[in-house]
Amino acid sequence: FPVTIPKVYRGWWVLLGLSLVYIGSNGYGIYTIPLFYPSISEELSLSKGLITQAPSNMYLVLALFSPFCGWLLDRFAPRLILGIAAFLMALLFVFFPYIASFEQLKIYYVFFGIALSLGGVIPSVYLISRWFEKRRGLALGLFLNASSLGATLISKPTGHLLESEGWSVAATYVGLPIVLLVLLAQLLLKNRPSSSEIEGELVPKLSSSSEVKLKDVLRQNTFYTLLMATAVLWFCINAILFNKDLFLSDLSLKPSETASFATLFFFCSIVGKLIFGYSIVTGK
Repeated sequence: FPVTIPKVYRGWWVLLGLSLVYIGSNGYGIYTIPLFYPSISEELSLSKGLITQAPSNMYLVLALFSPFCGWLLDRFAPRLILGIAAFLMALLFVFFPYIASFEQLKIYYVFFGIALSLGGVIPSVYLISRWFEKRRGLALGLFLNASSLGATLISKPTGHLLESEGWSVAATYVGLPIVLLVLLAQLLLKNRPSSSEIEGELVPKLSSSSEVKLKDVLRQNTFYTLLMATAVLWFCINAILFNKDLFLSDLSLKPSETASFATLFFFCSIVGKLIFGYSIVTGK
């Protein structure tokens, strides 16, 4: 008897492409690169306090550039913006192993902040919202877990390469596959679904429902509560992310051992996100 293979909704392929980019941008670009900090600080004679100042440039650029990214998304195709971001990330990941001064490291993070604005959470969630209505929560949960999954998978081999080959060679060997991943993922993206593609994903609209405007959101106390909670949460998380490897190196741990800690850390992050997501869906 012939076997009928069910057609996969195109939105899942778009989600896969966005998740692969997120693995590269956050899983490697934010979560894995700090593994190199102890070696870079030693090679460039940088204090631990000084080298951790470099990522602050990235967050400053993100804060300033993200509203502009939203403006671009209202006027240009998201696939174009994500493609530009992927190309910029690829150049930065290729350049990273050749950083030879603190000034170059700061410049790297400035441009990486621009790339993250154009190719990070904002445009990805924007595109996911176009493709998913009925299963939007599931799609967003899978996407946000991609960064932790990427760091879980990448950290261990990075630590072993760092220990055996040095940080520059390790960054090259790990960075080049990430470059290919980020660039090839663009082939899976599509700006919007056709009416036939989105038909099974649509949620019936209530006749009383109306579009929520920004001015209405700004009047809600919930918005500011979420804003403050997010700021405090990520302030603490980023302090850990950019200092943990420097701290562990002070304990005389080898790079492979600090990478093992990172793998466990991000694996627990996956578990935590899954539990939190399940609790939201079930109300438990």
